[in-house]
This record gives sequence, structure tokens and C-alpha cells, in this order.
Amino acid sequence: MTEDIQLRDSLSGSFGNNLKQLMDLNGFTNNSLYKESNIDGDKINSLAEGENMPTIEECVTLCAVFELKPIVSHRFLSSGGYDLQSNSELKYQFYNFLITYCYGETPYEWKLKISSTNHQEWQIK
Repeated sequence: MTEDIQLRDSLSGSFGNNLKQLMDLNGFTNNSLYKESNIDGDKINSLAEGENMPTIEECVTLCAVFELKPIVSHRFLSSGGYDLQSNSELKYQFYNFLITYCYGETPYEWKLKISSTNHQEWQIK
């Protein structure tokens, strides 16, 4: 738990800097992150450079790929402009459920859970 708190606290910069830090920590290149996340390599680069901000679906996908614990996920999402805990929209609450109770599962497993909701518009990458 102490490591998770330290990681959360280290994610205090912009989304791009936090993304770069998580990529380095997990040994990802743009290409390998693309393969795991299905987020276009050019988009990953633009996110890391701070040229663009992520969609909520991209953020949630990255939380799954990096296998972030909930306290780290919420900090990472916050740097992307998303607060799942305060947003009452059903889609955001479902993403909060995934992050809180399903961390450690693969993005594919999260996709299956999303498919079971009959809300394909919620699908992550």
C-alpha cells in the first residue's frame, strides 16, 4: 500500500508527464503501449507531449493497461480532467466500478463487462 501511495503522490504533474512516468515505470514505448491499449501511437505521443487531452475512454483504458490501483487511477484520471467519484453520470459511475473493483484485470476483461451493460457507447479502446 505504501508503494501505491508513493506512486499516487508522484503523479502530481500534467497528464502528459504522468503518462510518461507510468510508461517508463511499466517499460512501455509508444509502440508497445499502442499494442496493449489500442490507442493510436500518434495519439499516445500527442498525449505524452501535452498537445492533446485524453478522452475518458482512453484514460480508463490506460488505467487497465497499467493495472493501476484505485488510489493511483483516480489521481491519473484527475490529471486528465476526470473525477469519477463526483460525477453522477451512469457511464462515469460504471468506470468508477471498474477502477475500484476490477483493477488488475485486463482491458479485454473490462471490455466484456462493458459489453454486458448494453451500452456499447461506453466501450474503452
